[in-house]
Amino acid sequence: MTVVNTGGSVVLAAMSIASMLGFRNLHLFGYDFMVPSQEKTYADDIAGISVDRTYMKVEVGEDHEPVLTCTSFLSFAQQFFNMLETQRKWGLTDS
Repeated sequence: MTVVNTGGSVVLAAMSIASMLGFRNLHLFGYDFMVPSQEKTYADDIAGISVDRTYMKVEVGEDHEPVLTCTSFLSFAQQFFNMLETQRKWGLTDS
């Protein structure tokens, strides 16, 4: 039996499964872990009322651009980079 650690989001799950199936070069679009504002969240007008979130500004990139995110998105980003590091260590990705 094979057990696949899928992380905390569907994108992380898809990455894990793709890796286990032998895919080595993935392209992710729109996986930026940010929200436009506290009033207009990522699922506004789509998923209805969401759970309360804690928002914070973080700096990203070489220019230290300030963006708004939430704690769960930061966790997803950490899981993503840990997963990518593990895949590189084991030669499971070309990225």
